Amino acid sequence: MNTNSEKKHVSFVSYSGTFPNLCSGELVLLIDGVEYKFGHRSQYPSFWVSGGGLDEDYCPYEEPWAINENDLPEEIRKYGSEIADVFNANVECGCCGGCA
Repeated sequence: MNTNSEKKHVSFVSYSGTFPNLCSGELVLLIDGVEYKFGHRSQYPSFWVSGGGLDEDYCPYEEPWAINENDLPEEIRKYGSEIADVFNANVECGCCGGCA
């Protein structure tokens, strides 16, 4: 997580995922002034999965998004933690249970 003295490198632009397919949207981020698009049919593949799931009664629950930094392009992997923070701050948590 960034402190106030650190430069922010990642800005949220947009996310197109909506219920019931919240997890399959296109994410657009501005990273050091360069626009990156992630997700289905985008410049780069998605790097996130819902942190939520189904409980023992098969009821969906929501948790923050899980980010796989290894799925990020190598040149921005160093910003993985900041990307995760920006993603979770701007995209609602979700789990419809449809993937389970």
